[in-house]
Amino acid sequence: MARSIAWNYSGAVYEGVAGLVLVSYVARRISVGEYGVVLLAMSLCAMVYMLDLGLSNVLVPAYIAAAKDNRERLADLLSTAFVALVGLGTLGVLVFTALALRLPGPFNIPPEYVRKASIVFVLIAVATQVGLPTIALECAYEAFQRFDRINQVQFVTATVRVVLTLVLLARGYGVVAMAAVQAVVSVLRLLVFCVALQWSVPGAHLDVRRFDWNLLNPLLRRGAWAV
Repeated sequence: MARSIAWNYSGAVYEGVAGLVLVSYVARRISVGEYGVVLLAMSLCAMVYMLDLGLSNVLVPAYIAAAKDNRERLADLLSTAFVALVGLGTLGVLVFTALALRLPGPFNIPPEYVRKASIVFVLIAVATQVGLPTIALECAYEAFQRFDRINQVQFVTATVRVVLTLVLLARGYGVVAMAAVQAVVSVLRLLVFCVALQWSVPGAHLDVRRFDWNLLNPLLRRGAWAV
């Protein structure tokens, strides 16, 4: 428990420092209006995480129970949750893509920022879409107390995000590049969790062909309260 707490604090501190570095640099490189576009897109797309239908709140105990019962059941449950969250995330991307096509829409976005805002909305939505199925994997690591691995991935992705953002902004790219970095880092995080899964979480492996509605349905009933 002490080791897990130490890993979680170190990951939180590292992420916080990375965020401060980025904010202090970004504030000098892009205009207030452009930064507002990014914040607006990120705030709206954060609402997409409600599309997880409460699965993030119930998957950890469900994984633990499945592992005690049968390791194959754990693999079935993981694959089912992953596929479900991919589908829900895709729905979110479609909604925000439609919103991007109708900008400025209900928002008071200056005309000179509308085109950039549309691209940023789509890129941030893609990053969020990738983040949803990542929840299914991260919960499996949590169920087996692999907080060391979770935070090691956090170190890597936070570093990549900082380096790419600093380089792109230094070369004159703006908010679209920042949004693209968000999408790239989200994909990287998902891939690393997938690659490290088999040797980090005993008995867990991902196979989208193992989707089982009978496993998903009770999770959705319990997750409804979280929603």
